[in-house]
Amino acid sequence: MSTPRIQVSTVGSYPVPDWLAAYPNEQSLVDATRVIFATQRDAG
Repeated sequence: MSTPRIQVSTVGSYPVPDWLAAYPNEQSLVDATRVIFATQRDAG
């Protein structure tokens, strides 16, 4: 796998998704965490 020419990262806080604020439970928190991890992984 080749290294990207410009390495990127995600910095800062993400806003709380509406669906998480509306239904705050453990499974929703796990789902939101997985989304953020995937976003950071995709960013490199």
